[in-house]
Amino acid sequence: MEHVKKIPDLVCKARLVWLAVVVIFGIHILGLGRIHKPVEGIWNADPIVEKDWCLHFHHLQSQAEFWQTDGRLWGYNPYFMAGYPSNTIQDLSIKFFQALAVLTPGNERIRVFKLFVFLFTASLPWMAFVAGRNFFWDTQARQLIALTFALLGTACWWNSLAREMYFYGMVGFQVTCYFALLTASVLYRLLTDHSRSKRNVVVWIACATLLPSLHLMWAVIFVPIVALILVTHRKSCTRATLVAIGMGALVSAAVNWPWLGPFLAHLENSVTEQLIAERMNRQEPFFSADPLTFFKDYCTSDIYFAFRTSLWEKGLRLGVLLLGVAGVCTMYRGFHTARGLIIGAVIGLLFCMTYWGSFSPIKGWQPMRFKIALDLWLALATSYLIGQVAMTRCSRLYKTLLGSCLGLSLACLVVNLVQTELQEKMRVRSGLSPVNQELVTWAQQNTSPDARILFEESGDETRFQYNGAFLSSILAHVTHRQLIGGPSPYYNDRHHFANFRSGKLFGRDIATYSPSQLQSYCERYNIGYVIMFHPRSVQAFRNLGERYPVKFSYQTKRFSCVELGRQSNWFITGKGHLEAKSNRIECWDVEGNEVVLKYHWVRHLVSHPELRMEPLRVGDDPIPFIKIRNPPRQFTLRVGG
Repeated sequence: MEHVKKIPDLVCKARLVWLAVVVIFGIHILGLGRIHKPVEGIWNADPIVEKDWCLHFHHLQSQAEFWQTDGRLWGYNPYFMAGYPSNTIQDLSIKFFQALAVLTPGNERIRVFKLFVFLFTASLPWMAFVAGRNFFWDTQARQLIALTFALLGTACWWNSLAREMYFYGMVGFQVTCYFALLTASVLYRLLTDHSRSKRNVVVWIACATLLPSLHLMWAVIFVPIVALILVTHRKSCTRATLVAIGMGALVSAAVNWPWLGPFLAHLENSVTEQLIAERMNRQEPFFSADPLTFFKDYCTSDIYFAFRTSLWEKGLRLGVLLLGVAGVCTMYRGFHTARGLIIGAVIGLLFCMTYWGSFSPIKGWQPMRFKIALDLWLALATSYLIGQVAMTRCSRLYKTLLGSCLGLSLACLVVNLVQTELQEKMRVRSGLSPVNQELVTWAQQNTSPDARILFEESGDETRFQYNGAFLSSILAHVTHRQLIGGPSPYYNDRHHFANFRSGKLFGRDIATYSPSQLQSYCERYNIGYVIMFHPRSVQAFRNLGERYPVKFSYQTKRFSCVELGRQSNWFITGKGHLEAKSNRIECWDVEGNEVVLKYHWVRHLVSHPELRMEPLRVGDDPIPFIKIRNPPRQFTLRVGG
């Protein structure tokens, strides 16, 4: 009779646990909706205009045009950098959402993309809950552990870097940290729970297929975890289990190869290491070679890879660190030694990568970002500790200390949230601001597609001048104009030599150019218009008035828009007419035994009809231009094969 009574009690507790997770999810999704300004920005057709959200818009629009034109996921993009292979090494996150959006017509693709990103981020409490249940499926405290992890996993998102990444538009990495942990828990369940093997195999294949499409750094987080789980449970690896794991890997590789292949083929274009070194020299908070980084990150107001300064943020992180280490020790010394080894080793690896990675070859990965995953695994260990203490007999003093530490940590979270959320900080805005809209309108009404716009992007050196947006990413697609400058101030592609940011043109201070040098660049890249804000840039183009008629046709306190009185021409040598669009350069009425186009040459360029095409270096540009011998009167170039 006593046994019969216990079963309804357990069912009742399980229902309460699920209800509690629903409440956590509800609060999380309401808060997430409040971040967006306006709330309709979650689902309307306006692009989100915060930082890297603009880049996602550019990548999405480019890929959609490639798909509609040639059924390709990457191609030749003439809108930036005088032409470059777009959607290759630059576009390495949230590919799953992007693929779904690409298949949607017109402006609806923006709605679909934003909605999927929102819903996936909203599901983080459920990811944490299911992961907690999977890792501790055979323990008496599994419900409480999973519930606690749902709470702490959600709290970590709101407290620290993950929340800031969502605001900045770095949405792929933060969800990857959660989904990688969930996928690891599915693998652990597959190896240790043979009672539901078929269901576990299906879920494993689905998770393994989706994970790589969220962010390229999935492998850095996930592969070591898989190795640890397999080594620790090598005796549980039956032939059927290994086949299931292999199937997941093969299906994942096949599904993700359409974007992984172009990435690997264009790795030679990456200048990530150069960008990292440049930004480390400026001592930006995204990187740190300070041996005391760990101490400062946890115990001082110094910020590393963060966008808000608050000592209160350290409270939850420090509490989770202390309790997480205690949880790992409890696992190892108790009945869950194998899990303690796995979780402890993962925490140790992530700790080393986060705080010492800048001293190693992995500094190009921006290792400080891995503290999201570190906090998450510490929260998992903390949840285990709380569950075990609640289900076992412990001294009152120990429970009091544990409760006090957890309570203080959550109190710090509340203060941090009040400082950030109630003061309307880090809101994710949709739609262009009035000033940005005026610049777009000027470009639509006062520029011609016969010449490029030299667009001065802004970033960390001069703060964000365009109301927090990388406006070039949006302006090019809205106006269908080609730009030199953008799609962001920092782009990990060597083609980005053709760039203009914060008073620097083609890698040099613009004030160091003479009017004749500036004129030479305008001719080489067919620049007919300029949008700028830096005083040195404005002065440089005033001085150019010695060479061209320079008309300042639109000016505000911050921005100057200029029309250059020069003859537009897309040919360095030869002459003719030219029109460029996504993955197309169409030329007609071409004259000359040899023509050189003012577009960069890239591998995989093909022509119709077949031409004698070769790369030609011009000036100091590290990327060659397109040279064609004995061209016909009419031809088309595109990326193919």
